[in-house]
Amino acid sequence: MAQFINMQAGAADAMVVGGIIVPEFQKEIVDIVKRSSILGDRIQYVPAVGSPSRWFEQTAIQTATFTNTGGSGGGTITATNGTPTRVEHALQIKGISAQLTYSLFDLETIGQQNVFPELKAKDMMDMINSIALLHGQALWNGTDTVNGGTVGNSGTQYVGMVNQITTVQTILSTASIIDSIRTQAATMAASTQYNLLGQKYAIYINPLALDQLEREAKNAVGTVTRYFETDTTSVGVGLTVSGIRTALGTLPLIPEPFLGVDSFGAAAPTNQHNYPFAIVCESLIEYQYIGSKIPRIFELGTLQNLNSTYTSVMFGAPVVKGASYAHVIGNIQR
Repeated sequence: MAQFINMQAGAADAMVVGGIIVPEFQKEIVDIVKRSSILGDRIQYVPAVGSPSRWFEQTAIQTATFTNTGGSGGGTITATNGTPTRVEHALQIKGISAQLTYSLFDLETIGQQNVFPELKAKDMMDMINSIALLHGQALWNGTDTVNGGTVGNSGTQYVGMVNQITTVQTILSTASIIDSIRTQAATMAASTQYNLLGQKYAIYINPLALDQLEREAKNAVGTVTRYFETDTTSVGVGLTVSGIRTALGTLPLIPEPFLGVDSFGAAAPTNQHNYPFAIVCESLIEYQYIGSKIPRIFELGTLQNLNSTYTSVMFGAPVVKGASYAHVIGNIQR
């Protein structure tokens, strides 16, 4: 049944002599909502070779042996046959999508009012940003798992780095955070099987864990502060971070909110929490994509109800190569 509706109630702020005061808004919308991650901007993006995407990893070279020199040196030269060790891996490609529907009536009303005309474009861009945000979160926390040599089992999410990295370090409340991280880096650098020296390394750390580490450096008595450098490395636009001197080089300490407190591992002792961190070789982390490394937008056409629908999609998945020896993930218990 048709009816009249009241369009006047609350429409004016005040009615004064000589005019009517109506609501007005600033043209700029306050917006510092997170839309990406630092890790997502620093890893490598490479085309996938298929679905699944496959590659080989060499884990050892042939073993040489000493032998007699032959000739005047005596004996006979004897060589032992050997083969390098290579392992096949596969990566399951995943999809992320987002969608917006614009009403014809709403768009024409907005156009006629000419109030916030840029919001259609902003909302379209934020649809893309919503994919980038979920991508950044899932790089760490995607819930799918590794199945043998395949990164990805049956879930629709990524296999997050928390589920790919197999070397785990727990720094107890009685231990020095800086010393523990330096010792772990030295252990990795001491490998005679893998060449980890000279690689691009960084430490991603929960901001509250970083606070614990910086307070340790501030309150330290002795030489520990020699290994802590402040504001040394730029890791993104407008972000300069501190670093720790280690056997792998000076590693930047990058705050990572997506590494959540108590998000993985065994429960912390009573009245304590697990503050996570990760020592990662960024040059061995890839995002393998299908089609494009950035989200794409497709218009689905004008429907019978005169709504216009746009869908944004991104196909790919992250992979941590050398997950068992080139990276470490852990918790600081405090």
